[in-house]
Amino acid sequence: TVSEGSVIGSYLPSGGQSAAQEVPANAEPESSKSKAVASSQANAPVPMSVQAAEPVKAPSASSGRSVHAGPAVRKLAREMGVDLSEVKGTGPGLRVLKDDVKAFVKQALSSSQRGQSAVQRSVKLPDFSQFGDIETVAMDKIQRVTAENMQLSWSTIPHVTQFDQADITELEAFRKSKRNEADARKTKLTMLPFLLK
Repeated sequence: TVSEGSVIGSYLPSGGQSAAQEVPANAEPESSKSKAVASSQANAPVPMSVQAAEPVKAPSASSGRSVHAGPAVRKLAREMGVDLSEVKGTGPGLRVLKDDVKAFVKQALSSSQRGQSAVQRSVKLPDFSQFGDIETVAMDKIQRVTAENMQLSWSTIPHVTQFDQADITELEAFRKSKRNEADARKTKLTMLPFLLK
């Protein structure tokens, strides 16, 4: 645990006073390694203290309000087109977390079911023209319906994935042994009925 203002490191800038002027004459290095470093730095500049940095708070371009968020969260917000100044942080010191950004987008998408303007106001797509020439093509009906249903699913249904592993060596042998019986009934015995059972 590091308190605010505690020295957490030092660096040697180019130019400046000699380190020998700062080190007391009676001070002894703690190890032979320290002795080697001290002797090699006899003519080195004075180490300067680096204090604990303040949390990263970059002002939002739209509102000017400082936002407490890490680089990974800012990258996610850029990818999703979210203005971090509109996201309420739930982390320590109201820090904006990835979950906060995702929850904000989900809320915006769910509110779009009541009014499309909410999404248009809260979630902004980046300017793709900065990466090169772009072409805008209208979606057909199937694409529009698919997009609407995927959006509805993403914002209203909990997404959980369950993985199970099972050794089906004997099951597969049994299924193959019943192949002739299934052919006589003019059907195929697949893994599906076993999985359903």
